Amino acid sequence: MPDSPAQLVPEPLWAPADYHDVIDDAAIKLSTSAVAPLVAAARGYRTVDAAGLKNLLVEYSMGPVNGRVGRAFKEAIGYDGALLMPWFSLESVRQAANYHRAPHPVTAQLRPQRAPVDDANRPMKYVFARDSSIPLDIHPAVPADWVDTAPTVLLAEGLLKGDAALSAILRHHGATMGELAAPAGGDHTEALQRLMATVPVPDRVLVVSLGGVGNYHSNPDWNTLDLRGREAWIAVDGDVGENWNVWNQVHQMWGLLERKRAVPRLVDLNVVVERTARNTDGETDSATSNAGTDGVQAPTVSKMGMDDYLAQIGPWSSLLPRVVPCLPPCPPKESTVQFKDWRMNDTLCTAEEYVPNPDAAGVNHPRWETRCAISGRIASVEQRREATPTEIRTGHFDDSPEAEATATAECTIEVSFLDETTGARITRTVSGPASLLSDPPAEWHRRGATCPRKSTPTATGHRPCSGGAR
Repeated sequence: MPDSPAQLVPEPLWAPADYHDVIDDAAIKLSTSAVAPLVAAARGYRTVDAAGLKNLLVEYSMGPVNGRVGRAFKEAIGYDGALLMPWFSLESVRQAANYHRAPHPVTAQLRPQRAPVDDANRPMKYVFARDSSIPLDIHPAVPADWVDTAPTVLLAEGLLKGDAALSAILRHHGATMGELAAPAGGDHTEALQRLMATVPVPDRVLVVSLGGVGNYHSNPDWNTLDLRGREAWIAVDGDVGENWNVWNQVHQMWGLLERKRAVPRLVDLNVVVERTARNTDGETDSATSNAGTDGVQAPTVSKMGMDDYLAQIGPWSSLLPRVVPCLPPCPPKESTVQFKDWRMNDTLCTAEEYVPNPDAAGVNHPRWETRCAISGRIASVEQRREATPTEIRTGHFDDSPEAEATATAECTIEVSFLDETTGARITRTVSGPASLLSDPPAEWHRRGATCPRKSTPTATGHRPCSGGAR
């Protein structure tokens, strides 16, 4: 695999003005994702605004504007509009081709120009119709014979990434920039199919787009795709070797492909770049912020999606050496922190809760918030009971429920806090019944606990712990 630093491509292949029915940020997104105008037009990408919402819902049979999907789409479209991204299923495209008619999309996805936020104040860059079935998508112009005869199947994470790959494949096999343009008034589907027919059979790659690295499970579309003896390339965002959750999902997909008698492969998109990269959503890749003390950006590994790579790094031919026959070693599994989780801060001697922290723009920056100025740990839990007659007689331990029911349990809790005057750490021990572990510290003295002589702080500016032990 190439390991020399890559020089990023400075300009997109197509200008935003080259796309029909797509304007503003939506056109810029298609341009920076290296999706050919012809590929975009034949799929049916278009910009939708508030005035077009009702017709969109009718077109996709998604109910009224005041319905659940209508309200969600109305919020996504907002005042600035959104990019409409039609999804087609394998079977719908195959059947339409057999009957010489245009396939109908099975669901719609929106990419809002101004992203709304979810319940956790996270921006929603892409919005599907709620409860909709997300298919294994192929481009609606794909000829029927490609579905079953293309020797290679590429599984891309996301619609734009899949269409960027199809555009790159056609350019690799001789399609010119003029042929990949989308002249007004032409039959874009027919023009795209003519280009696809020029690809030699051994070099054909069926591009299948997935709704996400974790959204392929139990999808009935797998039953319509014969993978026996075919190479199946998995192309997800390039953190497979670093993110346990992504690695685990890809590992499960790998097993599914093997059970379907395919030959799985991984498209390794970890790329060494010479300067800071930007993904196609316009965000600086955090993995590339590696400037040295002299201010020079050092070569570093960048996490990229398929469209990022094809738009910034190189053509389809440069991607082929990155197809590898095995997964990287499993990365360590990091603890998953969720809102309302608690932790003990041993440095500040405080108990903290993980909470949302949105800024003025609605972007969430979660943080740990102090809930009380005391920290603690369980030093010991001890269970005692008298020996039963059976144990006395036989000398063998009796682990029956009846014997255990006579036991009493006590615990020892080590608590720490900072002296309000000096800031020095003070550690004391609390002992009592094990039921203390389910009570807040403010209630311990009511439960028969032996508390330290020096009281814990009360005038710290933090409210006392009011929940159970964490």
